[in-house]
Amino acid sequence: MQWQVLFRAAALGVSIGAAACSGSVAGNGQGQGDDGSEGGSGGEIKPGGDGVPAASDGLGRLDESQVKECSQSKVLDPGSTVIRRLTRREYDNTIADLLFDASSPSKQFPSDERRLSFDNNAAYLNVSPTHTERYDLAAETLATAAVQKNLAKLVSCKPASATDEVCAKTFINGFVQRAFRRPVEKAEEDRFLGVFRQGAKTDFNTGVSLVVQAVLQSAPFLYRVEFGEPVQGDDKFVKLTSWEIASRLSYLLWASMPDEALFAAAKDNKLQTRAQVSEHVQRMLKDPKAKRMVGNFHEQWLGLGDVQSIDRDAKLFPDWKNENIQMLKQEVNEFTSSLVFNDGNIKELFTAPHTMMNGAVAKHYGVSSPTGTTFEKVEDDKRHAGVFTLGAVMASTGKINQSSPVLRGKFVREHMLCQSLPPPPPDVNAEAPSLDPKLTTRDRFAQHSENPACANCHRLLDPVGLGMENFDAVGRYRDKENGLDLNVNGKLEDTDVDGTFNGVFELAQKLSTSEEAQRCMVTNWFRFAYGRTESDSDLCFLHQLDARLVKSSGNLRELLVATTELDAFFYRRAGGAQ
Repeated sequence: MQWQVLFRAAALGVSIGAAACSGSVAGNGQGQGDDGSEGGSGGEIKPGGDGVPAASDGLGRLDESQVKECSQSKVLDPGSTVIRRLTRREYDNTIADLLFDASSPSKQFPSDERRLSFDNNAAYLNVSPTHTERYDLAAETLATAAVQKNLAKLVSCKPASATDEVCAKTFINGFVQRAFRRPVEKAEEDRFLGVFRQGAKTDFNTGVSLVVQAVLQSAPFLYRVEFGEPVQGDDKFVKLTSWEIASRLSYLLWASMPDEALFAAAKDNKLQTRAQVSEHVQRMLKDPKAKRMVGNFHEQWLGLGDVQSIDRDAKLFPDWKNENIQMLKQEVNEFTSSLVFNDGNIKELFTAPHTMMNGAVAKHYGVSSPTGTTFEKVEDDKRHAGVFTLGAVMASTGKINQSSPVLRGKFVREHMLCQSLPPPPPDVNAEAPSLDPKLTTRDRFAQHSENPACANCHRLLDPVGLGMENFDAVGRYRDKENGLDLNVNGKLEDTDVDGTFNGVFELAQKLSTSEEAQRCMVTNWFRFAYGRTESDSDLCFLHQLDARLVKSSGNLRELLVATTELDAFFYRRAGGAQ
């Protein structure tokens, strides 16, 4: 169409596919076999997770001399910086705030690549030809709808004629500044004015529509570009501008563009100190959008990000529907948010003897209350132990017709302890043992410990997952299987809390005292907040977050706040994205 040609020539001179991309992306290795493998090159179990260089004691902990070195640095190395494309979630939220359109257009986009559970790792957010095509289509649809439904919200002035360029400039400067999350450059104003003129040959509204379309396909909208400003006396780092800090805050805490208060602070250059940023952090955490962010983090951390439905054998689980997982994911969101926003701590996250239910969730679990649509706190210390016993977690680590000790052991190793596991040998049958009405799952899985080809890996998985057998394949509590009493004795090896345990409740208690589990939580928040995998240069930051968590008695909200107070939040390396 004509406007597409105009955009290519006039808008920014930057095509989407070439706009400061972070590189091509190979598969993310998230596919799981029945043995719980996630791909890789094999080898020993390793702390730190995929792609994390070995450092310090292997857990990212520093010795006394390293801690001292960190404290003496004027500015700590902020680590690598990669230009970040908006994720699908961020795109939808930004469109809702920018265009007042809640249609979630990213449903038509390719899925975002996940790395170490999260979908916002900048190094893996590529742009394919399909992305470019879908961005084009979305821009045209969104622009048309915006002009038809929300023109008065977009254009504050009343045009005197179809070609009123005074009003057009007012619209362009206001709209583009919000869309690009920074002031509009004169060259950009001229280019978008040229786009407007072409549309205004038809009428004023068409001119506005073409500008909106061009903006939505521009690199400064689709990417979070950070240039920063030189630091006096230090050529290694640059400090982010207040406009760039505003975007970092809004996309971390809200997964969307800044609001008017952040824009005003950026305009006045009042986002340069920790005190100035902290004021907005406290304000933003009171907004319902922050609850949305907290739920999103925990969904992804717990491995539920890609789980849209779960199929179960209708004969074994007649009341299960594929979409039930969405209901149980809401339980995850409500439970974790209730902790974060009510001064909950990491021990409660692992061991709390309660969850949050509404009527639908209660019905799934077979309890009598609550009965309404509102989520309420429900206590039962025999059935609930924090995130470990949430139905969505247990269901997502199950199979179509049975629970899976392997996947549950893998869940604990990878998501709770940040350990990476080798794949199974290529000639090993990774199918789960067949059901037998005369045996329990423990009995059927005994072959893993007896087969030398399986034993090395499964000694790390099965003894953990078998201790979680009080929960079936849809996350409901049980005392028996096939009429037989369950043996839920388990064992942890190669952790800092090794030893036996009886049932998931004792497992949760053990892990709540684990320094490895605490550091894993810290590491996951860092990955989520900064949209990248940690490296050796980030060890000081991980130490600071860990120390903050300890000092606050494990307060989860304090950990979140602390991610906005690191040097890495205010600076980047000089010399461009790396």
